[in-house]
Amino acid sequence: MSTDLPANLQSEKLKASLPALQNHLQGFLAEYEDKVAQARAQLAHVEALLVSLPTEAPKSKGKKKDDRPKMSDYPTQKNLRPKRRSLFGSDKDKIIIGKKFDEPLTEFQDYI
Repeated sequence: MSTDLPANLQSEKLKASLPALQNHLQGFLAEYEDKVAQARAQLAHVEALLVSLPTEAPKSKGKKKDDRPKMSDYPTQKNLRPKRRSLFGSDKDKIIIGKKFDEPLTEFQDYI
């Protein structure tokens, strides 16, 4: 409100706006009371569902949650086959190639 108006006009405007503000606040309160009532009904429904559930969790087959197998316990391609020795260079010093190996053969002279 502006302070330019005389005090009696300010109080009259305030008196006129108070009932509108009161109506607005009552509507706001009624709307949220409905929402609170709905929330309480939903909460009661959830509590009823919780009561109907079994109190004990079903027992597992003797294993605890931490006793589950880890990924490292499962076989992989590496540990399924035994490790094989490399064949490259395995005949080194067992085979001797002669000095004339790269010379052309006399049987194929006609084709060269």
